[in-house]
Amino acid sequence: MDQCVRNYRKFTNCSAAAAITAASSRPARLLLGDGLPLPGSLLPGAPADLVLLHADSFEVIRVFCDGQPAWP
Repeated sequence: MDQCVRNYRKFTNCSAAAAITAASSRPARLLLGDGLPLPGSLLPGAPADLVLLHADSFEVIRVFCDGQPAWP
């Protein structure tokens, strides 16, 4: 998915925020529907699954599942 974010930015010249939103909250909203805390949101009750990306290269630095480090 990180490669998808990089490609989307390259092909559309969109902002980093737009590319990350397109790869995270939009698909989650389609899968989960409205009214549920979305993965990737920092709201009470939301799943604590996060992917930390490098600010410039958008390479994956770290992954958290249920708030716990999962990679590396």
